[in-house]
Amino acid sequence: MPIRISRASATTVKFSSPQEVVISHLDDSIRLGDGTSLLTSTTSGSKIALDVNDISDQSVSPVVTNIPVASSGTETSFVFPVGTKKIFMKVRDNARLQLSFTSGQSGTNYVTIPPGANYCEPSLNLTSSLTAYFQVSKAAQVVEVLYWL
Repeated sequence: MPIRISRASATTVKFSSPQEVVISHLDDSIRLGDGTSLLTSTTSGSKIALDVNDISDQSVSPVVTNIPVASSGTETSFVFPVGTKKIFMKVRDNARLQLSFTSGQSGTNYVTIPPGANYCEPSLNLTSSLTAYFQVSKAAQVVEVLYWL
């Protein structure tokens, strides 16, 4: 891919092979783009950050599962399949969710999801299945699971 370099007061230079380019913070500024559309930046105080848009494979297939849990303090599990990109879990009613990813640990080594709150992993790309182990603090609850493939 050819590279084009230009300065406001200089002539555009095109290279068809890789070149080393020295850029100085003292007198150079850079605009990135394809020649037509330039990338944007955001200024925060004295710092400038390059805006990045994720155009990777987007999650397009949501799957909803409701898991009835009859007893409190009893470990239940759910398997997220290969290709899962996002996870969302919560208890439908007013109960605490104890979540672990190791069998037998939802009562001893877990993450507490308080009543009314949820657990979310917004950026996954599972290459193998993942099992969630959980229990609730009250009997007769429904754990709502939403995941995207």
